[in-house]
Amino acid sequence: MPINVPPRGTVFEYPYRWAREAAFGASLDGRKDRTVCLVLTVVISASRHVLYLVAISSKPPRDSQVALPIPDTERRRAGLNRYPAAWIYISEFNRDVAEESFYSLTHVGWGPSVRPSCLEVSKALAARIQVGGARAVERKG
Repeated sequence: MPINVPPRGTVFEYPYRWAREAAFGASLDGRKDRTVCLVLTVVISASRHVLYLVAISSKPPRDSQVALPIPDTERRRAGLNRYPAAWIYISEFNRDVAEESFYSLTHVGWGPSVRPSCLEVSKALAARIQVGGARAVERKG
């Protein structure tokens, strides 16, 4: 059955697993659903889509993390009004295969909304991946 993969920049709820949780073997499914942004979809074939998901948080990054601030206009457009400020984390990401995922990708919380800065986020994440500065947490089944 084909899966409807959301477009890049879509913001939704997902059981994001932080790299520190994965490193300590805790919380295979993430401690809770978190707001994420789909920043990249790599199409392997018509039936295999690898998703790169980054966390969005109202908390500024720790010293060991790197995050880009979300401009207020985009934060409001994304429906993230509950956050007085928001950051997109690029020092880590969850990688999931849409067709093998245990998690619903159809429950899109706020829709495509961070698109204007999504290309910037994608480039920043890709640069960090290239130099080994972003940790991947594999989520496929």
